[in-house]
Amino acid sequence: MESVCIINGQQTRFNLFSLRFILKSARLVYTNYFRRLFETIFTSQNKTAMLLQSTITLATAEGCYFFQPEEIVRLEASSNYTKIFFSNKTKMVTAKVLKEFVLLLEPFGFVRTHRTHLVNRHHILCVTPDGNIIMKDSSVAGISRRMKSGVMKVLKNAMPTGRQAA
Repeated sequence: MESVCIINGQQTRFNLFSLRFILKSARLVYTNYFRRLFETIFTSQNKTAMLLQSTITLATAEGCYFFQPEEIVRLEASSNYTKIFFSNKTKMVTAKVLKEFVLLLEPFGFVRTHRTHLVNRHHILCVTPDGNIIMKDSSVAGISRRMKSGVMKVLKNAMPTGRQAA
């Protein structure tokens, strides 16, 4: 018994044996599809786990530096350079723009407060009424007027319950 099937605009003749082969192939295709889907979900979960134990590598003129995102207090833009301030009071200058660090560090709790500032919200001591952020290392980062409401919303949502001001 022979049948006709139109696939992608092409007419194909096949018998019952080839139909069984096509159905088995379709199952194989769907099996591969679900396997790839499972792998995608699994790797995205692994990426999330990797975020928790991530190390940042930064190449400078002096060499390659490796550090954890928690060690960074804040970053400050200066033209096409970025100054990185660490919790141990050291500072590093790199030839990358601040925007590259925003994409890299936002998943770790960093907040862009100004055109020139990216701060680690885990190192914030207080926010002054005039729109400045005082960090735990006594440095000051400004909040732009345009970004102030969004930054305050992010910071309030990040605070654990019971610590929010009235």
